[in-house]
Amino acid sequence: FNETSYSSLPVTVIDGARKTRSSNIKKVYNGLEIAYQKHNDTAKFYFVTSCDTFVNVPHLLKHLDSFDYKQPLIIGGFTEKHKCYIKRNLVNYSISYSSSDPGFFLSAQMMKLIVPKLNSHFNNDWPLTEDSEHADAALNCLAHSMGIKSTVVSGFWKQNPEQTLRVNGKNDFYADSEPKTFHGVHPLFMYVLDEFYIHQLLDRIGSDNDFDELMKFTRHFVNIHYQLLRIKQREGTLPTVKII
Repeated sequence: FNETSYSSLPVTVIDGARKTRSSNIKKVYNGLEIAYQKHNDTAKFYFVTSCDTFVNVPHLLKHLDSFDYKQPLIIGGFTEKHKCYIKRNLVNYSISYSSSDPGFFLSAQMMKLIVPKLNSHFNNDWPLTEDSEHADAALNCLAHSMGIKSTVVSGFWKQNPEQTLRVNGKNDFYADSEPKTFHGVHPLFMYVLDEFYIHQLLDRIGSDNDFDELMKFTRHFVNIHYQLLRIKQREGTLPTVKII
């Protein structure tokens, strides 16, 4: 989402969505409305995360089987605390909420309940001040006002692998063999992580002697490869990634 379009990127234009922290709230609640309008007939879960977060999609989807999308759910793994607001006034409690840095899921039923309330919540209840520019906290506060709390699971990491290992130690780092996300990942390191987990997947398939899964993966990989080649040929060179 951005205020202006880019010919080489699939950008959805939202008026006033500039590159500022306060604009993130506008991007999130407008983006959720757009996503729900386009996919409410088929989507079971919606995933919200940051643009510098590496997402291991197979690991992420694998753990959704135990959750019912017909129930109002917010599913994340890294929690922070924040105060909530009603009519732009602080309430006398704080909530633990799922951070969008490593990401969180909203079930289809959760989206059905909150989307009609988003515009009013962000325009009338949540203040756009420097210390409250947290769209993830705002969404969780809205859910909390409806009696819904976050469900916390493992594998959503606030930092990149190197920092996570240094801060959390080996025991915590390796406790979950299928991490779902790492936040704060350099764009070039995204490829390194993706390549590592592809080789890990192939090692597991080989160990299982699962020829059917190997063929399924190979065909999918080849299809994506040629899709990307056609996109690159059609759209030309992508703009240079600027590291801030």
